[in-house]
Amino acid sequence: MTPFTTEKYIERSRKALADSRLQGALSSVQSRLGPATQRMYGRQPEGPGIRQQAHAIRRRAIDNLDLLLEELADRVTENGGQVFLPGTGPRRLPTAWMWQKSTGSGPWSRANPW
Repeated sequence: MTPFTTEKYIERSRKALADSRLQGALSSVQSRLGPATQRMYGRQPEGPGIRQQAHAIRRRAIDNLDLLLEELADRVTENGGQVFLPGTGPRRLPTAWMWQKSTGSGPWSRANPW
């Protein structure tokens, strides 16, 4: 398995955004999946109730994202994995770098995430 790195993230993102064929394909997928999902939910006996429950679950996850990410990092470590937080790995994540640059803050840590 090829390791994931962020070294060429910005370069590849710009290339993908400029690729009209790729953008057209993504737009096509979005225009087909949205209506198809809506039809599928409409055919289920629970219908809109399922969508509302899913929305509530996503909202809770977003509201508690800091705790969920910390738990995920703990579980990965417990199972022998390695967690690279922004500023601690071989390459800092672009968003963390941009945030630190704009705020003048130091390296990210669990104790001081922002």
